[in-house]
Amino acid sequence: MHQRANGEYLFDPVIYNYGSLLSQILHSRAVNDFIWRQTIVHLPPELISVIAELLCDKDLYGLTRVCHRLASVTCPIFLARQGLRQCPQSLSLREQAFRFLPMWHRSPAFSPIPLLFCWFSVYSESAAAQMKCLQKTLPMLSSSVAVGGTLFNSVYLCHVVPINMERVLGLLHTVVFRTKCRSVSLRATGFHDPLPKLSSSSAASVLRTVHELSLSYDRLSVSQWTSFLSGLATPSLESLEIVGGTSMGAVHKFLVRHPGVRQLSFTRCTMKPLSPSSRQLHMPDLDVLKGSLCQVLDVLESLSVLPHLSELLIEPGAYIKMPHDTFMEEIMRCLAMCDEVIRLVVKIPQSMLDNGTLIVDGPPKTALALTLANCHLIELLVEFEDVSDEVMQVISVSVIDMN
Repeated sequence: MHQRANGEYLFDPVIYNYGSLLSQILHSRAVNDFIWRQTIVHLPPELISVIAELLCDKDLYGLTRVCHRLASVTCPIFLARQGLRQCPQSLSLREQAFRFLPMWHRSPAFSPIPLLFCWFSVYSESAAAQMKCLQKTLPMLSSSVAVGGTLFNSVYLCHVVPINMERVLGLLHTVVFRTKCRSVSLRATGFHDPLPKLSSSSAASVLRTVHELSLSYDRLSVSQWTSFLSGLATPSLESLEIVGGTSMGAVHKFLVRHPGVRQLSFTRCTMKPLSPSSRQLHMPDLDVLKGSLCQVLDVLESLSVLPHLSELLIEPGAYIKMPHDTFMEEIMRCLAMCDEVIRLVVKIPQSMLDNGTLIVDGPPKTALALTLANCHLIELLVEFEDVSDEVMQVISVSVIDMN
């Protein structure tokens, strides 16, 4: 708008005409198709996007159904309002977005995408409805993918609420079967059922295309972990990560059925030691092993043959208050149970230095290097971390060439 000498304001005629025309287009039934074609459809995409952002959901939804050109601009805006956000590398679903998957399928932006993130509701009933929508829509989405193609390479199922175990296994099976994904990550809490029992159909769930599996389930009992893992079969599994609490006995039984695992990781994981009578794992291709000293020792003592490891990573765990001599002995035990370890990564909490439990002559990394000099290591990496307040932060990293 312009200001006259007398202080009055005059609206810019171009802005006024656009606003008036938009008002007619949105609210006047007398506007014919010719005006639509000569205005909205032929506006630059940037201006269409600005207009669309100002509309209510009902009017915006109407624009998505006018033509292909308008849909290509307005569909992403409308879907993002409903919790569905698409990026070049990922699709994220939240809240009402699961109900609008058919709309995304019809939109010009639909295409196979590397990553799918599903953030389920914290309320059981809403989460169950979202899972049902996802399972119902995936067959339609996968039908538009070329034969042998992959809808999503990796799927992350986040905030899975404590519902029936059979439903979770069914969700995993449907997601993998329809998307042909290679990687699956499940983040959830414990189940409502105190002792969930699986039917024969659930126990037979097979995740055929999965090569990488990451599981995080808090507050599960030993029997629940055993039941849950017994319901999973991944013939092509190469990488397994367990985050949080688990049962080593249940993991052991799962590994017995999956001897092809090459990478095994326990992250911030608590578990009970394994009984010696059941320690017979055959994992000839094991290449990377990660966990606390206790977890690493449990796995190494369970193997039927000495592994050749390209990397052995030991996280802070029960050894935070461990005396230095005991700590070094446990490290040596780990190395003694390996035929070869190319790279050893030791993450030491800063508290071991602050409270004097790690008392050595010279820098700690140097003491470790001298102690492990005859262990046929090629590379030793020592990380000093601050794990106070449950926040892990790397303070310093030292790489030592052992040759």
